Amino acid sequence: MLLILLIPIISLNYYSTRKSVDVIEKELIHASLNKMELFTVQLDSSIEKFELVSTRLLMDTNVLEYNYNVSLSDYTMLKTRSLIQEKLFIASTSGNWRN
Repeated sequence: MLLILLIPIISLNYYSTRKSVDVIEKELIHASLNKMELFTVQLDSSIEKFELVSTRLLMDTNVLEYNYNVSLSDYTMLKTRSLIQEKLFIASTSGNWRN
């Protein structure tokens, strides 16, 4: 008689536990997917900002002068380089990416 009473209780307990574990697993997977989606959106946004800044810097006259004019004096090259570094620093502080 005790065995007949224990079997339904044990089976209900097993079923309840199994369902709880399944629900928790689904919620954890759903939360992880949401976090991953948010991360990808933030990453895409950062890449777009970086692309805009880098495009502007590549067309900058100081960068073009530094890259293509090898006949400049050492002083002018250093001055141009420091201007480029300042622009990179300003660009890096305006966004959440680092040089």
